[in-house]
Order: sequence, then structure tokens, then C-alpha cells
Amino acid sequence: MTSAVRRTCACCHKPLSYGGRGRPPQYCFRSCQRRRRPPAQAVQTGPRRMEALEAVHRATGSLLDAEYGDHPDLVHSLEVLLTVRQHLDVLDSLTVQQLRADGTRWETVAEAAGISESTARRKWGRAAAQHKNSASSTRPTPAARPVAADSVPLPQQRGAPASPPSDAEGPPPAALGLSSTQQFANALSHLQRSSGKAVRDIAADAGVSASYVSRVISGERLPSWSVARRITVACDGDPTAIHTLWCAARGVAPSAKVTSEDAVGALHAALRGLYLSAGRPDPYLLHTQCQGSLSEEQITHVFDGQYLPDWPVLGRLVLALDGRPDALHPLWNAAHPTPAAPSAPTRASNLALPASAFG
Repeated sequence: MTSAVRRTCACCHKPLSYGGRGRPPQYCFRSCQRRRRPPAQAVQTGPRRMEALEAVHRATGSLLDAEYGDHPDLVHSLEVLLTVRQHLDVLDSLTVQQLRADGTRWETVAEAAGISESTARRKWGRAAAQHKNSASSTRPTPAARPVAADSVPLPQQRGAPASPPSDAEGPPPAALGLSSTQQFANALSHLQRSSGKAVRDIAADAGVSASYVSRVISGERLPSWSVARRITVACDGDPTAIHTLWCAARGVAPSAKVTSEDAVGALHAALRGLYLSAGRPDPYLLHTQCQGSLSEEQITHVFDGQYLPDWPVLGRLVLALDGRPDALHPLWNAAHPTPAAPSAPTRASNLALPASAFG
């Protein structure tokens, strides 16, 4: 008699028995067969997880800015905290969904979450996850109330140590800052407000509809460069500064393979774009935000294109403008090429040394 071969279920991994006759079973029950998961490449939650994280970052950043004010609106802060919890719930669901698609067992998910396996199944099962994700997409998010730049000082750098970092330290962390799309929308929104023109007038000058301009400055649409340039010119803005933000929003990273002179100009244009996106804050506020590493005059010269500090100092200025230092670091490296290492001294050069060099 043929001995039984031990196998496991392809879904729940319970042991199966196979006597060697007929096709070997893959599942223990039909319910496991119905629950079989799609291949990992069919589930990609990365973009949605990034969107949820950016929403949490913007919401918590607005709460921190409000707390630095004299009289924060705690009722509104409570509303924003509710949306933060909702985004975090969606983020949990998307993370578990990706883990399950990649083949992670419920036992491992439950252990990481600190709950039982049955609770994890009920909380993040396929039906519950789909309901939670669909509900979050239709739930309105209360917008963060804008704070005047001249009334509330900028907070300390989010996530930075309390003591001023020295210039000897490495570049600032790069995981902070607003998304590139939000920076681009903020810059156009500030230009529109500064110009004093109505949206319909800007749309008429740019040759597009007013509703489309509204969606662009709110971050709902990312236009082509031709349209973005016409909107910028209609707002009396600088297309060079806007172009760096538009490229970043399109996912076009700045190239480090440029000449030093071109890299300096591109870096100054990128800094002017971040300055515009931040609403052109007062140099004194940026001086405070940078913890005194740059004077007000130096900050003004940075945006005028007359001064470029060392990278750790410049990185702190980028963070103060809610930018991402890692996006500008390649340009800074291109603007400051590393000098070639001196060649090793030859025998002839040693012989040319004066006698005093040998004591």
C-alpha cells in the first residue's frame, strides 16, 4: 500500500493527506479554495499608502502650527484629529492588504499588531478593508485653517532636535516636507492671491476654463507645463521658479549632470519656488526656523541668487520652507564639484624638497 504524503493547504497551511492516487489536493476545504488570494503583483497599495501618509503629515503640521499660536482653536483641532485617526485606520488597512497579498500569514500580522488572529481577520478582512477604504474616499476632510505668516512664528523644525545642530553633522533628514504636488499648488495659489486677480480673469488670460484653474491651484489637477506657464504669467509670477516645482510634481528629478554654473542657477530657482510655495515668509521667521544658522540678510541673498550656504545650513532652510532636502541635494553637489585629489608625490618631487623639511 502506498504511504501517505504530507502536504499543506495553499490557503490556511493546514496539513493535508495524499495517498498517491489521483490529483493531489491543494486546499483542505472549498472555503479555502474560494478564499485563495490573487498574486502579489495584482495588489499595489503603495500610492494609496503614500497619499494617506501625506494627508496625515499635512494635518499634523497644521495642528503644530496652530499650537505655536497664542490662541489655537481646539475645537477645530479636535476635528482635524478625527481625520488623522481615519487616515491612520485606512493606512493600517492598506498595509495589511499588501502584506496579505505578498503572502504574509494572519498569524504574523496579528503578532505585529498586538492582537489575536481572529480579531485581525475581523478587522482587516477583505470585506472590512474594502468597506473602510471606500468610506474614507467619500468622507470629507476638514481643511486646515490658514495662519497668517506675519502673526505666528514658524515652529521648530518638525522632528528636529531641540539643540541647534552643528555644521559638522550630515544633511538634514529628507523624509519630511509637503508633497511636490502640494508645493506646486501652494505656489500657484499664493501667486493668485498676491496678484489680486479673480480666478476667471486669470483663466481668461491663460486660455483655460475658470473651473480648471480652481482645480489646479487646489491641487486636484496637475497641468501641462504650457498651461502652468500661462497661469504663472497671468499671475505676474516667475515661470523659472514655478518650473522647478512643476518638474518635481511630475516626478522629474533634478539632474546632477550639469555644469556648476547651470546647477547654481537651477538651485536658486528651486529655492525661489519653495519660498513662493511657503507664502514668502518673512526672513526673520526663517532665521528663527533655521535656529540662527542663517542671518536675515543671508536668507534674502539666497533668494536673490547672490549667496549659497553650505549643505547642512541650506538643508535646514529647505526644511523651514516645508521642502525635501533630498530633492535638492543633487543640484547642490553639482554646484559644488569635489576637487580632484592631489596626485601622489613622485620621486622627483621628493628630491626637490628643501633640506629643512627633513629636520
